[in-house]
Order: sequence, then structure tokens, then C-alpha cells
Amino acid sequence: EGKAIVKAKPYSVNELHVQRVQGVSDEEVTVVLKMNNMEPIAGAQCCFKLPNELVYVEGSVAAGARCSGTGHQATAQIKNGELTLLLYSTTNSVIPEGDGGLLTFRLRLNGPSGEYLLNPENVTLSNVAM
Repeated sequence: EGKAIVKAKPYSVNELHVQRVQGVSDEEVTVVLKMNNMEPIAGAQCCFKLPNELVYVEGSVAAGARCSGTGHQATAQIKNGELTLLLYSTTNSVIPEGDGGLLTFRLRLNGPSGEYLLNPENVTLSNVAM
């Protein structure tokens, strides 16, 4: 009978989820991004290529419920149909492990009814050390 020696490096899983939302043409909906993280996160960034029918409501991005009391701020930039969202802390405050709303923003549907996919790209969830 032999013995096996196993060495492993554990890793954490940090996930960003876009919550389902529905609305009607010519009105705004609030999109919620949830984060499920296994380690403290200091900042986050992601991009969305918006379909032509979805228009970002300028100035609508906000830090979500998970950021309450942390001092995190949110900003957004739209360029060539790509929406970039950034959540940051000027004091390197962290959002502790857990699950819940990270960011919110509003979109307006300027087009026909249907299903529109919002797929986050270039997602970065950062700890204090970056």
C-alpha cells in the first residue's frame, strides 16, 4: 500500500451576475448587477456592448446595496455603443464576502419589444492589492 501526497492551492470564486429585468418600450428599467464573492473586493469594472435599442440613462449608475457604508462610488462611460462601468473606493475600502447588489444602472428601450442580452465583458473584480 502506497501513500500519495497531494499539494493544492485553494482559490476563491468571485462572480458577477446580471439580474433579469423587464419593461416596456419608451420607459426606463433598472438593471442590477449582483456579486457573489469569496474574498473582499475593493473595486469592480465591466463593459456591455449595448444593442442599438437600449440606451444608457446618463448619470444613472450607482453603487448597490452591498456597498452601503463602504464609501464606494460608481461611474459610467458610454462610447460607440459600449457602456463601461467602474466601482471604486478612494480609501481602498472593501466589500466583504457575500452575495448581493453591487451596481445599478438604468436603460431605456427605444425599439420594439423582445429580449435583449446584456453580457458583461472584460470583468475585473479587484482586491486591495489589485
